[in-house]
Amino acid sequence: MAKKYQWKYNEKITIEEYVKRIHELTEEPINNLREMEGDMYLSDFRNLSNAQYRIDHLVKAINEDD
Repeated sequence: MAKKYQWKYNEKITIEEYVKRIHELTEEPINNLREMEGDMYLSDFRNLSNAQYRIDHLVKAINEDD
């Protein structure tokens, strides 16, 4: 059985699904940054911050397994 990681309070997902969701959070904000030459919408900032928070917690969970 594949290892699962916390995504939400009551939801654990596989690493593959985790990467897909991080991609969804970051794709549009990064594309907007490119198109607007560095300017950023507040919603894009929120999505990137959310992605960073989730990556931090994923790395912590992976390190705890070692």
